[in-house]
Amino acid sequence: MANLSAKLFAGAAFVALSAASSIAQPNAAAAQSFDLPSGPLSEALDAFINQSGRDLIYRTDQAEGIQVSGVEGTFSDNEALDRLLAGSNMRMRTDESGAILVYAQAESEPAPRTPAPAPRQVEAPQTPPRRVAAPDTDEEARLDSVVVVGTQIRGAQVGGELPVTVVGDEQLAAIGAVDGDDVFRSIPQFGDVGFNSTENVSGGVNSARGDVASINLRALGTGNTLVLLNGRRMVNHPGTQSENLVPVTTVNANAIPVTGIRRLEVLLDGASALYGSDAVAGVVNTVLKDDFEGLTVSARYGTEPDIESDEFNFTLEAGKNFNGGRSNVALFAAYTDRDPVFASERDFAANADLRDRLPDSWAGDLNFRNNSNNTPWGAFTLRDPATGDTVSLDGVSSRGGGVHVQPDSYENCLAALGDGLCLDEGNSAGDVAQRYNTNSSRTINNGVERLNLFGTLNHDFDNGVSFFSEAGLYAATSKAQRAGSAQLSAARMLIPADNYYNPFGPVGSPNRVEGIGTPDEGLDVELRRYRLVDAGPREIEVENTNWRLLGGLEGNWAGFDWESALLYSEAETTDTTSRTSNTLFLEALSKTTPDAYNPFNGGGFPISDSGDGTPSDAATIDSFIVPVYRKSSTSLTLWDFKLSRPDLFQMWAGPVGAAFGVEARNETYEDDRDPRLDGTIEFVSPITGEATSDVMGSSPTLDSEGERDVFSAFAELAVPLISPEMNVPLVQSVNMQLAVRYEDYDLFGSVTKPKVALAWRPTDSLLFRSAWSQGFKAPNLQQQFDRSLERVNNRTDFIQCEADLRAGRIDSFSACEQTAAVVSQREGSTELGPEESESFSAGLVYDATFMPQKFGTLQVTLDYWSIEQEDVVGIFGDENHLILDYLLRTRGSSNPAVVRADPTAEDIAAYEGTGLHPAGEVLYVEDNYLNLLPRDVEGIDLGIYYDIETSRWGDFGLDVNVAQLREFYQDIAPREAEILAAQEAGEISEVVSLSGAGDLIRQDGRPEWRWSASATWRKDAWGAGWYTSYVDDVLDTSATNDDTGDYWVVDSAIRHNAYVQYTFDHETDKPLQLRVGARNVFDEEPPLADESFGYLGGLHSSRGRFVYVNARKSF
Repeated sequence: MANLSAKLFAGAAFVALSAASSIAQPNAAAAQSFDLPSGPLSEALDAFINQSGRDLIYRTDQAEGIQVSGVEGTFSDNEALDRLLAGSNMRMRTDESGAILVYAQAESEPAPRTPAPAPRQVEAPQTPPRRVAAPDTDEEARLDSVVVVGTQIRGAQVGGELPVTVVGDEQLAAIGAVDGDDVFRSIPQFGDVGFNSTENVSGGVNSARGDVASINLRALGTGNTLVLLNGRRMVNHPGTQSENLVPVTTVNANAIPVTGIRRLEVLLDGASALYGSDAVAGVVNTVLKDDFEGLTVSARYGTEPDIESDEFNFTLEAGKNFNGGRSNVALFAAYTDRDPVFASERDFAANADLRDRLPDSWAGDLNFRNNSNNTPWGAFTLRDPATGDTVSLDGVSSRGGGVHVQPDSYENCLAALGDGLCLDEGNSAGDVAQRYNTNSSRTINNGVERLNLFGTLNHDFDNGVSFFSEAGLYAATSKAQRAGSAQLSAARMLIPADNYYNPFGPVGSPNRVEGIGTPDEGLDVELRRYRLVDAGPREIEVENTNWRLLGGLEGNWAGFDWESALLYSEAETTDTTSRTSNTLFLEALSKTTPDAYNPFNGGGFPISDSGDGTPSDAATIDSFIVPVYRKSSTSLTLWDFKLSRPDLFQMWAGPVGAAFGVEARNETYEDDRDPRLDGTIEFVSPITGEATSDVMGSSPTLDSEGERDVFSAFAELAVPLISPEMNVPLVQSVNMQLAVRYEDYDLFGSVTKPKVALAWRPTDSLLFRSAWSQGFKAPNLQQQFDRSLERVNNRTDFIQCEADLRAGRIDSFSACEQTAAVVSQREGSTELGPEESESFSAGLVYDATFMPQKFGTLQVTLDYWSIEQEDVVGIFGDENHLILDYLLRTRGSSNPAVVRADPTAEDIAAYEGTGLHPAGEVLYVEDNYLNLLPRDVEGIDLGIYYDIETSRWGDFGLDVNVAQLREFYQDIAPREAEILAAQEAGEISEVVSLSGAGDLIRQDGRPEWRWSASATWRKDAWGAGWYTSYVDDVLDTSATNDDTGDYWVVDSAIRHNAYVQYTFDHETDKPLQLRVGARNVFDEEPPLADESFGYLGGLHSSRGRFVYVNARKSF
């Protein structure tokens, strides 16, 4: 780990050299009804807070003694405050988080400087820090002492010390978001979304399917971002899936209630010292409205004009004050119903064979041929019924007994089957008569029905203690389709000799083909390559639920603010799919009657890459289709207690703030698999005699469960080092934040992590900031408790490709078709240690205070950040193991982690003359979890904000948010270095891509540049907004050009959203707002990538132009 003092010095030098101009964020609000009382200003401001729902900060000493006239009517927030403050010496500004700052205008003769009293804070500091723009006032009135979020200390003077991105009402409106996934994809600092609708469909039962979206700040990977709701943790979604083949978990972004969001805050800095585990890349906190009074309903209808996909959304916000204003109850509800979208409805995804979209320099490249060689046109291996050995029939099969069915119009027909069909020799991937388009009956986006409910109940007791509570419910049902099942190599079927349709049946069987050398007793037939297309697509239904209950008390004791709460949250998911039972399918193949399943009849005519025109008996198909489920649940129980005060003791520069707290939490996980998956019902292979999963196309997975207890304690100090009263040249203030957190895990021990942050303000307009911290991420429960399991992925067996190339069967390595479903065996371990990290950031905030107010407000923020990770939990990867096996076999040895069957006669024949030892079929790859080598990531963030209010033209706002990922480097282990050196020396093909090591910038889901911009305008009843997002190009490492050796470049993408609105009766307390908008205004398609749907689903969206109309009414 780098030296702390060197880091801080480098940070100070960096920010001093990186000054740039800036723009402040818009905060115009829609008109609403106000009834602000006349009398003391403090009482009127408190009423404004309750009625507007906005965060407002003011100093009680400045408001003391000021009387104001009441304000009644329908106004925007700014108009209401302007009227309220008219005639006083008080002024207002908004910072870029949306908080309103009310301050005293500077007098012509400033009063003697004295330490400023603690300001009034309305919003409890339970969330990441936000930047606060300093108003144009004298130094006594300047509000750099305002309490800001990101510290546990109420009243701490830490404004602007940490980089934060804030998304408020105006930005949400411009984005047009209905769910959390829409919101988080709009923020440039977020990386690829691994849990997404594309993966939901393309992934199997081991993926997190359904209405789920992940959160991945800084592209460090899912699980490295701490997600809070109103300042406290959210429970993880119970579904897991693999990233880099390691199970990861995430909070479900779609479980966050978009309706009722006051603002979304993203802390772009490591924060384990404040919040604990998972805050490696940063913290996301969603702040919901509370103390809401009134009733507002809205309805939105949207559609994509080019396809049959509609969406309906209904929201409700309701709240009521009672008990003389001491109690409030509020409810926020949202219902969404969205139609599924099929790949066939998207031109870019309709066919999995993407070669017709390639430029001339990549013409015909087989990397982009993603249709399947498992088709209704079967490929088989002949076997002796008595011994199980392969049998070759001269003039009909290959030496290894391989045959396949094809149309008799094709060349090399060796035996006629009738009905336009014949037999030819061979059963390899290149022998199938027609590849299958898996996208022909597949959804690209789930159909979703979702309900979000969130309620609050707050009460102020007479003794100064306040009660607060939350209750939330998320429930969603999603539906999708996948192509019919194909077999795994470990569970291939054996068609008995007496199957009714077996052309190699015994003498007297109804469909035996005579004259081809079949023995009298007939032959069994191994089903080598086949897809059950006539059984229909796999129907997927996923039900997700997530509920949350929280209750707490807060108050003041001996000058300390205290708070304590108890939280319980639970999430459940039930994933049910129509699947093929291997055992029941074997029974259907064993029938000797016409209702037997017939795999010898091809896919029908005219020959097609979709569907099956010659289906088997419908009742027989129904007999082996079964529902298969996966039920998973997670829970979080949390209790905390916090103490803080802004003036624990005095130092030379002012009061030292402090906070102390403890937290205890219990986390549980349970994964219950269908009996056909967990080994209760097994399929015994008639070929190998080994037991495996009874679900076709899925490997066995045992049930698993686990839990852990965590206790933590933290301390934080806010230390002023230099104050304005000290009159130090070029220094108005220097503040330091110190924090430390201790966490004890019952499974692997304890960790203690510190943090130091410095903020130097040389002038009113300029703030330099720097922070250093250590962080950690505990292994998730799945990584610790998953029992021995198997995962199946389609992988290329590279040594077979090398043999084909040397034998002249293919012209180039990229033309290889030696792809098969490879089983990877792995197991969790409670011996895994935490992933540890070190974070550093340095930056500046510049406010253009020189600008007259009539020209608006400007702010620029610029920050450099870096994260060094150690002991990242991962695996070497089954594909990397196959690459290593490829290298070692060219040298005469092999990789013991790749376990193979003995070479067959056909394998031996295929290797003749190649100089390589014959390699049998891959049975499985041993690939367990381990703590890997270090990873270094760094980047730069730029924020530009501008806001101007004019009486003639209205209010304008502009936000620009830019993120550059400058480095993403995974240290290379010795075996990875050996592979790279062999490629450099020409020992093995450069087409083979070693994944997950070295310089990963621009690879797959890690673009170098991302940015977004939003513009808003309000004028009386009219309003409009525009949002633009940009994602830089990336390299698709799964596709390599044969001629140049370069990776495929996935082009950059830019998309635009827009809306216009009009508010009827905007000057009354019952306005009606109509909004018309469009997402993806110019109907841009996602750029081409070597994926099944033709695009990177984690990085880009498949959705076309989406037009919507929204009506919102207050009562």
